[in-house]
Amino acid sequence: VVQKALDSVPIEQQVLLIGELKGHVLKCIEDQHGNHVIQKCIERLPTDRIGFIVESFVGQTSRMAKHCYGCRVIQRLIEYCSSVQISPLLEEVLGCSMELAVDQYGNYVVQHVMEHSSRPGDRQMIMHIVRKNILSLSCHKYASNVIEKALACGTAEERAGLIFAIVGEPGDTHPPLLTMMRDRFGNYIVQRVIGLAQ
Repeated sequence: VVQKALDSVPIEQQVLLIGELKGHVLKCIEDQHGNHVIQKCIERLPTDRIGFIVESFVGQTSRMAKHCYGCRVIQRLIEYCSSVQISPLLEEVLGCSMELAVDQYGNYVVQHVMEHSSRPGDRQMIMHIVRKNILSLSCHKYASNVIEKALACGTAEERAGLIFAIVGEPGDTHPPLLTMMRDRFGNYIVQRVIGLAQ
């Protein structure tokens, strides 16, 4: 009902309606139905009217990114808000990106930052972490999705850096590539790299 109201009432009434959510945002996000209301607010209202939603994440971003509904709300914020407006949220994601990359839901948030953040340096920071941890992330069920996204949305130079990390140093007798080829998740990354080379 609230979602329908947000679609059909004038903006002034929408603002009044969502004003009732102040102080209850996290509780709504963790609710099977309430999270859709919060997402609808993010999608429909001017971003200067939803600052209280962003503020509710301060200090809670990691926990919410690992929540089945919270990760969706964070993704909507990344899509609809300016990087300046959600800067504290982005800082928290970057601060625990390894932890989120290996999480069932958190990996989607890391992927979204790589693909949608307009802040200079966000994608590069994640790419650096990915490159340094290429083997462990590639062979992980959830983190391997982050590697695939890095290969898909990185610059040519960033992709080359990832591929170099996979192939290893010249003369390396046990490069990450060998382990990845034999791993049920890592082999998808190897296939993706081969696809990029074609």
